[in-house]
Amino acid sequence: MLSDYDTHATIGENIGQPDCAIPASRWRWLPTRQPIALDLWAPADGPGAAFTTIGRWDERRRDQELAGERYGWSKRDEWLRFIELPQRTGAAFEMALDVDKVPGDRETLTARGWRCADPIAVSVDPERYRRFIRASRGEFSVAKDLNVRLATGWFSDRSACYLAAGRPVIVQDTGFRRTLPTGAGLLAFHSLEQATDAVRAVCDAWPLHAAAAQRLAAQHFAATWVLGALLSRAAVD
Repeated sequence: MLSDYDTHATIGENIGQPDCAIPASRWRWLPTRQPIALDLWAPADGPGAAFTTIGRWDERRRDQELAGERYGWSKRDEWLRFIELPQRTGAAFEMALDVDKVPGDRETLTARGWRCADPIAVSVDPERYRRFIRASRGEFSVAKDLNVRLATGWFSDRSACYLAAGRPVIVQDTGFRRTLPTGAGLLAFHSLEQATDAVRAVCDAWPLHAAAAQRLAAQHFAATWVLGALLSRAAVD
């Protein structure tokens, strides 16, 4: 299928680089990122009550094998590594994920302080999706095992929307620190300890991180810049 196209772009910005194990094969991949219409994401006043995220809980149909090793597509295994985060930080967390897909998981999560929302209800149309993000304190989310261990540099369009809305983003590192600035507004983690420190840092200096998030979105995800750069590198008139 890929051979039918002259130009190939990817939001896995590390693909084709020495520190990413995914084979680039015979194609030259142009790195790009999610284009965000900034004027649609004007920040709300002040922080919301909880760190939130939206997505899928347990999806295993796209697991991959590379060089004899299995790489997972499901986020569930990664989430369970950080299940103690609400108790460690005292912060509020709400995940809009289909956790009822696995019997007993909702009870396990709520017992440890996680609030669970219906992902369809908060994303059934663009306006509800935007309201949910803008009403958040920030985003906390994990990434797929595949993106983490292969260091693809993948970064979510959802996370980019949080940044544009002035909501700090704390996400599991997929190697995106190679291309995006972290430490203020966008914080990356590998371990539970790093995640705990990041949540505390954002709670202690929320206005600083909120302003940095919005600046980062304007500098790195603005649709006019992202699309213009991609078309230029693809030599499209």
